[in-house]
Amino acid sequence: MKESQTTHFLYGGKMKDQNNIKQYLINDLIELRQRMTELEPLEDEHRRAEETLGDSEDGYRSLFDHIPVGLYRTTPRGEILDANPALVQMLGYSDRKSLLATNAAHTYLNSESRIQWQTLMERDGVVRNFEKQLRRTDGSMVWVEENSRVVRDVAGRVLCYEGSFQDITERKRAEEELARQNGKLEILNETKDRFLGIAAHDLRNPLTVVSVSTKLLQKRITEQTSLTLLNNISRSTEKMLALINSLLDVSKIKSGKLEMRTEDVDVAELLKECYDENEIIGRQKGIALALSVPEDIGNACLDKERMVQAVDNLLSNAFKYSNPNTTVTLGAKRTECGLEIRVEDQGVGIKNEDLPLLFGEFSKASAQPTAGEPSHGLGLAIVKRVVELQGGRIDAMSNPGGGATFTITLP
Repeated sequence: MKESQTTHFLYGGKMKDQNNIKQYLINDLIELRQRMTELEPLEDEHRRAEETLGDSEDGYRSLFDHIPVGLYRTTPRGEILDANPALVQMLGYSDRKSLLATNAAHTYLNSESRIQWQTLMERDGVVRNFEKQLRRTDGSMVWVEENSRVVRDVAGRVLCYEGSFQDITERKRAEEELARQNGKLEILNETKDRFLGIAAHDLRNPLTVVSVSTKLLQKRITEQTSLTLLNNISRSTEKMLALINSLLDVSKIKSGKLEMRTEDVDVAELLKECYDENEIIGRQKGIALALSVPEDIGNACLDKERMVQAVDNLLSNAFKYSNPNTTVTLGAKRTECGLEIRVEDQGVGIKNEDLPLLFGEFSKASAQPTAGEPSHGLGLAIVKRVVELQGGRIDAMSNPGGGATFTITLP
C-alpha cells in the first residue's frame, strides 16, 4: 500500500502544504481585514488633517487678501513673489500682476534707504519699524513703516524675504507740521525773551535813580507824613527793581548768557553774610533766623555772587510763607555727595501736588504768602538754574502745615 504524497508550494515566501491552501488564504484574509480595521481611524485622521490644512490655507489667504496692511514676499534680488491687495493699492498699481512684474528696488524713493535695509536684513535676518519712502506709480510718495524677516529652509539657505508695510504718511505729515509749529514758537519765544531783556534793562536805570533819590531824601526829611510817603515809594521801587532783575536773569538764562564766575569761597563766611543781610528782614515780620554752620565747613568752588542770590531767594521765600513767632534755619554740612546748604522753615508747607511745579517759571503754589506779599513765580526757577550751572541740584521736602526744607547740593 502506497503512502499518499503531499505536494508543497511556495506561499508568502515559505513552502506551504497544498492540502491546507484554503486555510492559509482564510487566515490571511482575516489578518488583512484586521489591519484594514486598524487603519480606518488613521485614514479618518489623515482626511481630517487634510481638510483642516485646506481650511487653514483658505483662512490664511483670506487674511492675506483682506488685511489693511501691505504684505509681500520677494527674493533677495528684489523680484516680487507675492503681494496682497492692500500693497497693490498702497503703491497705486492697477492689479497684482502689474506689481509682481516690478522689481522692489524700483519702488524706493531713495536708493540709500534700500541699501541700508538690505544691509540690516543680511546682517540680522530681521528688520523692525524701518521707516522709508516709497514711490507710487503716479510719482507721488508714501511713507511706510516696514517689518520684515528672512525666510530660510532647513539647511539655512535663504528662500525669500517677507514682511509688511504700514502707511504712516499722515503721521509723518503731522510730525512735520508739529516741527514747523515748534520752530515758529521758538522764534516767538526768542523774540519775547529779547523784548523782556530790553524792557527790563531800560526800566531798571530810571528806577535805580528813583530808588537812590528816595534814600537820600529819607536821610534829610524828618517830617513824619513826608517820611512815610518816601518809605512807601522806596518799598515799591525795591519791589519793582527786584522783579526787573529777575526778568533780566530769566532772559540771560533763556539765551544761555548767564555766566558763572567760580572761585574758592569760604562757605561759613558766605552764609554769615546771607544771615546778616536777611536777619533784619525776618525780624520785621516777627520771624527768627537761625544760623547752623560747622566751623570746619571749609571752602567750596562756586560763584559767590550767584550763590548769595540763590540763598537770599530761598530765605525770602521762607519768610514769605512763614507766620510770626516761628524760626527759619540756614544751615550747611558736608556729606558723601558734597556740600549741602539748606533753608528750613516752620511755615504753611507745600502740598504734594505742588512739589513738581515749584521750580517752573511763573509757577505758583496753591499756598498763599502769610502777609499777602507779592509772588511773581521766578525766584525758585532762577535758583534752580543758578545751582545747576554750578554742577549742583536743589531738592524740596515738605509736609503741608509742617514747614518746608530746600536743600542745595554742590559737588
